[in-house]
Amino acid sequence: MAPSFEAVNQRIEQEKRARFCGTASLRLSALEYRNPRRDGAGRSTRNIDAIERMFRQENGCRKEDSRHHAKAVISPQMLEAALRNAGISGEKLMSDALPFYELEFDPGIQIECIEGHDRLAAADNVLYGSKTRWIVDLYLNDISDDLRLLLSDGFDYQKPPDDGTYYVTIRSFQGHHGEKNRFFENLWLGRLATNANKRDLFDQLSTDKILCSSFDELLEIPALFGGFWLGSIHHLIRMKCPELHRSYLNHTFKWWHDICGGEKAAMRLITREDVEALEGKAPGACAADARSLFSQVMGGEVFGNFARSRREEIWSLVCSSSQRCLVPSLTTFFNDRKLLHDAIDSIRKILDFGDKPTLNSSLQEAFKDADQRQDRCIIQLSETTFGSVAGDAELRKNLAIRQIWLAAIRNYTELPAEPQKSSTMALSRSQSNITTLYELASLASRLGFKSDKIKAVLQVLPDRAIARNALLQARKPATFIFDDLESCIEQVVDVFAVATPVAAAESAENMVHKVKKRTVSLKRFGRPNQADHEYDRERLFLPQFHEGLNSNMGEMSSTFVRWSMYCAYFGTPPALGAVDIETRANLSVPASQANEKAQTKMTFEGEHQLKLEELARDEESRRELLDELGLEIRRREAELAELQKQTKIAQTRLDSLHEADDLSHNSMPDIRDSVMDLIPDHPVSRSPSPSKRQSSEVPASQNRNTHLELQNLESDNPPTEHRRRQNGTESDKPFQIKFLELKKTMTMKPSQKGHGVMQQATLYMKTGYSLADRNGARLNPRDCYDKVVDDRTYTIILQKNR
Repeated sequence: MAPSFEAVNQRIEQEKRARFCGTASLRLSALEYRNPRRDGAGRSTRNIDAIERMFRQENGCRKEDSRHHAKAVISPQMLEAALRNAGISGEKLMSDALPFYELEFDPGIQIECIEGHDRLAAADNVLYGSKTRWIVDLYLNDISDDLRLLLSDGFDYQKPPDDGTYYVTIRSFQGHHGEKNRFFENLWLGRLATNANKRDLFDQLSTDKILCSSFDELLEIPALFGGFWLGSIHHLIRMKCPELHRSYLNHTFKWWHDICGGEKAAMRLITREDVEALEGKAPGACAADARSLFSQVMGGEVFGNFARSRREEIWSLVCSSSQRCLVPSLTTFFNDRKLLHDAIDSIRKILDFGDKPTLNSSLQEAFKDADQRQDRCIIQLSETTFGSVAGDAELRKNLAIRQIWLAAIRNYTELPAEPQKSSTMALSRSQSNITTLYELASLASRLGFKSDKIKAVLQVLPDRAIARNALLQARKPATFIFDDLESCIEQVVDVFAVATPVAAAESAENMVHKVKKRTVSLKRFGRPNQADHEYDRERLFLPQFHEGLNSNMGEMSSTFVRWSMYCAYFGTPPALGAVDIETRANLSVPASQANEKAQTKMTFEGEHQLKLEELARDEESRRELLDELGLEIRRREAELAELQKQTKIAQTRLDSLHEADDLSHNSMPDIRDSVMDLIPDHPVSRSPSPSKRQSSEVPASQNRNTHLELQNLESDNPPTEHRRRQNGTESDKPFQIKFLELKKTMTMKPSQKGHGVMQQATLYMKTGYSLADRNGARLNPRDCYDKVVDDRTYTIILQKNR
């Protein structure tokens, strides 16, 4: 049974008292202590510099204060000789009376200092002459290892250790890459317990086997723990992705392990300053990073604990190991965790995590391989274009999960986490972009994922929701009322439908020629700047990662930073090989339909050449089409000129008839006969089929879908549909509106409110026509439908503008 903490503490205290020899003033030259400036070691002088500033501010130093004493061990023979030279007894040395007795040693003799190194190094640089002495507590040099460890601790009255020091020290005393010592484990746990939150977080980490073992592996390189943050442990655990954390930490260990050639002694010579100088850099891929680090490494500022020849060897390994990634560290890990957390929040919106232990298990279960070709894997090339590569079910799952993560990283700013508090401010900052959410759910479905959340998201078309929101925001419901809101929504959705997706090749071409002007400094880890994020969104697709990564940069790029982070978590993606490109892909098309589309086989290496050939063919086809259109336009212009001439004659006669009959409806048969005499037998547009000619001769009372032309104007009795419209009831039976000049006929239902007539009328006006009713009064597209229906003519006359 191991002795209790109290028993060990009592033993050490008894030994400490027994081996204590007293306190004396010694010359600094008689003490053997660590001094980075003098020894040329690569250890930091940051703490020494701070102590020097304090000494200078005080115009001295309070070395008599027992908290500032140094501690040293001395042999009985050396102590006896020093007492004899000073002419004092051992009892006086133990008296602790001020001023402390001064002891002198023969030249060249030094005693070992075991605590207070930084204070002595600072004093050596500040004190001069007779003042270059320090107060030292002396102990016999045959002390036990436990007492030596306790005396060298040095944290009793100094600045508290950082999180990394706590973790390294406690885990070492627990037997991980160190000698197990229950007493000192409890001693350090007690110090950590002064911060209850950190003590609790340490316990949480200790019980997470995957995460804790990954950190423990890094204990072979203690300098890495300068970037360790206990305060973020609860975030790591709640993210439920220990496999990804382990991947990043294993990547970090392997990188530093490899540049040290796997030598444990070399890994322990790495300092925190070395890690800070290299983390987030890539001298093997970026010339600017290489220039800034090379002189530091060769000059010993970095890797100063190694000889120059070994530094040259390490530098070569650093460059070769950073050609495809940034130098990883715990600082980069804890910062990149924030971006990963944001991506997880996005994925939560389309997948049900439920009670699954990890996010990875949720993704694995949600992947159903639904609607997939058995020998192909879908690849997203851009936001609107897809392709596929050869692969089996296992590769499909691998690539599907990778692409969902990439999509979440691309869109995390538009898919924030749900607010934790029901406050208006929190809600306003956490609104998801419904189009982006729909596209993410559609992508997941297309890749083979199924979940209740995906199904629910895809049931709400984003265009309709956006159109509704836009209308209600533009005209507040409390102030305005839409006669037919759904019809207005349809019109806005029709406008959205006019937009066409950018082809993948065009997008790639734009990326090649897009020059990025940097206005803010690049962030090497963590969440990117907004400008960098927007720039990289077009590139965060698997093919672009493979093809566009530049390992020979003048300056570091944000895309390289994102690639490095992605590979640290997910590993390097597998080679894609030949890609079949789907043309004009659409995220809203179900995967089962998308897979039936024709695909054009091409490799990514030859894609640009094939695209050029395709563009050349398209250009030739367009020229031929333009020639045909030119001939057709000239033919129609001649026909239109003839019709305009006849229309003017008809209009003159109509005006005369109206003046004679005071625009009376009783004169309608005469007007009809006069117009019939002037209308040519063959209209401008193609002649209607015989069946249509016959339908125009059917009396209106027998033709519920009235074909209205000038030669067949309605009688004074309105059609049944119009009477119902006037009475406030609508029928779904269609009727027709015709544009006279081109014999353009449109079959309308009363419930459609003339939307198609307005769009057709607008098109005619854009092509150089004016609109008029049968009385010659000007019409505009907005109200032409209502006017020709209200006056029961159902006719719109077109006149070519001069």
